[in-house]
Amino acid sequence: MAQARSVIQSGEVIPFAQAIRAARGSAEGEMIDSRLCRGGGGYQYVVTFLGSDGRVKRVTVDGRSGRVAGVR
Repeated sequence: MAQARSVIQSGEVIPFAQAIRAARGSAEGEMIDSRLCRGGGGYQYVVTFLGSDGRVKRVTVDGRSGRVAGVR
């Protein structure tokens, strides 16, 4: 958690709220989990949603650009 705070404050990655807004544009439902991970040549947010149909969707958001990198 402290490491995540430091990379956000340094401007290396976008703020958490911005990543959530991007993810919500790609998946509907209740957000049940989120995390900042290192991988793919940098940082990425993985935001997990539980849809009203009971399906789980994971949205990956690029930590630097804030663009949705994938939905599964």
